[in-house]
Amino acid sequence: MYLGTVIVWFGAVVAWLAGVVAAIVVTAQRADGFSLEPALAATALTTLLAAASLGAVAGILWDHVVVAPLVALAVYLLPLTLGQVIEVRDLFLAGGATGTLAGTAPNPVVTATHLLVHGAISLMALLVIWVQCRPRSAARSSVVVGSVILVAVALGAYLAAEPVKSARVNTPSANVCEVSSSGAVEVCGAPETRALYSVAAESLDGAIQQLAERGVVAASRYEEAGNGRVLDPEVGILAVDTVAVSAADIGVDDVVAALVAPRACPFLYDEEPPAEHLDVQATLAAWVYDVLGGVPTEPGDDRAASETMRWLASCSPAGAPAWTYLP
Repeated sequence: MYLGTVIVWFGAVVAWLAGVVAAIVVTAQRADGFSLEPALAATALTTLLAAASLGAVAGILWDHVVVAPLVALAVYLLPLTLGQVIEVRDLFLAGGATGTLAGTAPNPVVTATHLLVHGAISLMALLVIWVQCRPRSAARSSVVVGSVILVAVALGAYLAAEPVKSARVNTPSANVCEVSSSGAVEVCGAPETRALYSVAAESLDGAIQQLAERGVVAASRYEEAGNGRVLDPEVGILAVDTVAVSAADIGVDDVVAALVAPRACPFLYDEEPPAEHLDVQATLAAWVYDVLGGVPTEPGDDRAASETMRWLASCSPAGAPAWTYLP
């Protein structure tokens, strides 16, 4: 009974994976611009194999074919649903991202540990199946315990690689840049959205000149922050809402957000960025909105804004200026 259950389940899995591979190959041949990164393809296939292997273990323990697909589905979905807290959200994720990954590549360390975990889980499952299908012996417990330890070690390596935060790394060579007509502002990012950069550079240039009249020196280099992109700490962060873009300007909200983020400080990519830093950005943003809107501001606020901009650009985790701005 055990062997029959395993054969039926893995036969279905092999047929399913073969269909997935065939669909990818056909799509790659027929769809212009379609590409699939080898690392993503490998993790997708090993993800499905690991989930299927755990399903097979459940199937032989309960000796029922229906149990295997149900458990495999639960294994696939549970980390995705509940795993954010312990950094295993993507452990069994075989899909793609919903946002742009342009200008980034898979982190090889995370990919390697991802494959290691999947391989360890699949091996553990096969060992458990093997001992279940053999006569009882003293070695059975040792084999199972050893395989569980192997999975635990692999999972520890995976967690140490910070998979949720570090799954992708920048590919700076893919960046393109546009400079404002005055040459004072440079905006860079992925080639796919290059058309936005000259518009953004002009919008930021005009706003920066208005701040300079109040004695506030803003950043001159910005990079577009697409989904999955961790920027160089030396550049400002630009996020553009394409709905608000006109032929000559990006939205004022995007301009303000870029100006109050003069550096892509590493701690801004933490799951919970420092509240003090975010509060200071909000205060400076209120002042910037007034300046860009032509609202008169007090000299004391202008000096405080200048000091605040310097503090934000320093990426200091503490010592924020004590400034309360009342628009």
